Amino acid sequence: MEISEYKIRFKGSMYLEEPLELDKKYSLAIKGAIIKETDDTNHDGSLSKTYTLELEMVDIVDDKGQVIRTQKGKSMSQKMRSVLYYEAQRDDIDNIELYYETAMKKMLVPEIWEQIIKLIKK
Repeated sequence: MEISEYKIRFKGSMYLEEPLELDKKYSLAIKGAIIKETDDTNHDGSLSKTYTLELEMVDIVDDKGQVIRTQKGKSMSQKMRSVLYYEAQRDDIDNIELYYETAMKKMLVPEIWEQIIKLIKK
């Protein structure tokens, strides 16, 4: 089958460093990676190819040329790693990766996990 059209889909969201204005036009500079491509039938013997781009960075430019920066949000596991990294640095621990692994293993011990569940349920 022949591909009759190509599309791009964006995956992800970014956090803004400042608010945007409703009804104002902006230009975007996007950096990302294509993580998926799919072919869908158009029910006429042709296909549409859709690429999915996962956002890594987006710069938003207003009509005056001012750039509004964005940041990619962190997953909960990345936030946990950041907290443990901070604690390891604060306590002058050299092997931060070992500290992280030890902390994660201890959190999964049944007695500790039960305490965590109780805190969540409060």
